[in-house]
Amino acid sequence: MTAPSTPQELADLVRGTDRIDVPLFESGLFASLRGEIRHDVADGVVSCLAGTTLAELNAALARDARCVPYVPVWPETDLSLAALILLGLPHAGEAGHGSWRDWILGSAMVTAEGTIVRSGSRVVKSVAGYDAHKLLVGSRGALLLPAEVTLRTFHISSAGFPQGVQSLGDNLRSIGRVRRGDLASLLGVLGEDALRGYEGMGTVWSSRSVQDWPVFPYAWVMDPFCPALPVESREAMRKAKAVLDPGGKLAPGAFHNL
Repeated sequence: MTAPSTPQELADLVRGTDRIDVPLFESGLFASLRGEIRHDVADGVVSCLAGTTLAELNAALARDARCVPYVPVWPETDLSLAALILLGLPHAGEAGHGSWRDWILGSAMVTAEGTIVRSGSRVVKSVAGYDAHKLLVGSRGALLLPAEVTLRTFHISSAGFPQGVQSLGDNLRSIGRVRRGDLASLLGVLGEDALRGYEGMGTVWSSRSVQDWPVFPYAWVMDPFCPALPVESREAMRKAKAVLDPGGKLAPGAFHNL
């Protein structure tokens, strides 16, 4: 299979295929979906194809002293914007700078039928219809495929947030979130299995598998390498899947080999 290099080629590929395994930790489907990066410095908005990597995007934005303030958990893996948005994982700067759901302003997306649909706009504040593009965040590629994205950018001087999660690497097995007041107790229970705890959002990165977490009042616990979603998201995902991809064509595919 030749990796598509334009939104139309991605749509044609989906339309002519019975099943699409959506790669998240491998470039695969999105590898060639790269090109011009269009940055509007005055509005703090950037648009590019979804196969563009975060490193490529931030290198281009840095020329104007701007960035997308996300620190990947796996710095040795240069993930595409498509993968990062579809994963929707927490990061250390979330409390101060938000996350992909806050940054994504619009997208050209491919449906399971192979149709290109557009949502959002190129302005930070918009009333341009439904925010269908936000369905991408954390969906693992089960609903729609991003072909092009428009993101909010930040001035580099304002993006000085914790960098600690960069060192987790292949030790990571799970991520959990609790009330901020419960974080210290959870870290104590997990002990050495707690790789990192971030008080700002009550988030813990751990070397334990999801099945081995202690009983605790979690907001959610998830395995970032598995297509399963946090419990509170599953019913909403099931309903959206029934509408957007009733045939089950879009399926999270090759995951990180741990």
